Amino acid sequence: MYQRRLVRLNCLGRMGLVGLLHRQCLTMRDSDADGSGAVTLANSDAEDVAKSGELVHDLWSKTLELAVGMYLLARQVGWVCVLPLLVVIAVSRAVEKITDNVAERQMDFTQATQERVSLTRAVLDAVKTVRMMGAVDRIHAKIRDARDREMGAYVRFYRLMVAFFVSCKFPLLSPFYLSS
Repeated sequence: MYQRRLVRLNCLGRMGLVGLLHRQCLTMRDSDADGSGAVTLANSDAEDVAKSGELVHDLWSKTLELAVGMYLLARQVGWVCVLPLLVVIAVSRAVEKITDNVAERQMDFTQATQERVSLTRAVLDAVKTVRMMGAVDRIHAKIRDARDREMGAYVRFYRLMVAFFVSCKFPLLSPFYLSS
């Protein structure tokens, strides 16, 4: 039931944000638009904001879960109940070191995507001129280079995310967890 309500919260938040973004874009004057292609990324940004509701609910629920679990564990094993907490603290320090660059790499990836979308849009707007000038091969190479830069930023960002997820799952591989 809890998961169902979280999914519903995410869906409602995403729908509301996307609706607001699209309404804002439809009422915007042409002189206000810079042609950057940022509207293309509006849905993914709205999804990221909508998921923040899930994070807020996870914060209070996981804190409560930890308190009850520590209490029950302390009743069974005594002072040894702090060992899992120490493991969590150690892993969170490792995750913190990994995630120091996440925002920067995500921004690089988003910027590279926006540059590629803007370049492609500009070429499509002037496709007749490009063909008349005989610059199709050069423009094709520029778009390919922009896509290569975007994929390079994508790979750097997602390698960091893989390291993050592996470090988050590390406690689940501990002998204490596997023996239960």
